[in-house]
Amino acid sequence: RTLRRLPSPVRPDSLDYKFEVRLMCPDHPHLENIEPSDILPRAHYQFTALIDEDGTCDFEYACRHPVVPPRDLAQREDLAAASSDKRSGETPRCGSFWLSLYVWDRSREYLAASGISPKVLGAECGVSIYRDGLRVLPYGEPGNDWLLLDKDRIQDPSGKIGNDQVIGLVQFLQESNLRLRDKTDREGLIDNEAFQDLRELVRAAIRTFTSLWKQDRPRDDGIARKRKGTLAVAREVATALHD
Repeated sequence: RTLRRLPSPVRPDSLDYKFEVRLMCPDHPHLENIEPSDILPRAHYQFTALIDEDGTCDFEYACRHPVVPPRDLAQREDLAAASSDKRSGETPRCGSFWLSLYVWDRSREYLAASGISPKVLGAECGVSIYRDGLRVLPYGEPGNDWLLLDKDRIQDPSGKIGNDQVIGLVQFLQESNLRLRDKTDREGLIDNEAFQDLRELVRAAIRTFTSLWKQDRPRDDGIARKRKGTLAVAREVATALHD
């Protein structure tokens, strides 16, 4: 699992690097396959964004949920102005970076319709950080809630996403983000102003995604539960509500 997640599974076109991991284990050849997971294209919702040095976010959003109509959107937003941080409106200190979010509704029926098992999703979920295409630990590991997603979700279970339903990638180049520096023990990045700006901008981008996700996710008005909640009924209810 660790080797599979070491290189970024997604590389933006403007990121220039090449890194490959190979595992050679002749006694157990079945362990040699450490190709990145293929579940990302089957996400119910996708959000990809480039956040510039000034905090401007150019993003693309797509809904591909099995029971609601598909939707695509491309837009620009000033995340620095929307930030809740005390330095709101100031130029971020972290530099530019890329953000990719792949989000699922964790209903077993919806996951099955997309060909995803809860176990596979559970092994991959979390929001990770990649520098020059290589993962920076411990971000995205189980129990690491560096974006406070799970804490926020406790306060608003129906209106927030949690770490257990998202695979997130925050990617940046070291040469463009010199203020994002490793701790001396290499366990994460120094919690300086640059890292705090990075975290706040990612949280602002997630709030933008959440506002779109709330519009598209299936809405249960009780009909589906009364009729045993079959996938066909859920699709019928969701479609009717969107119409």
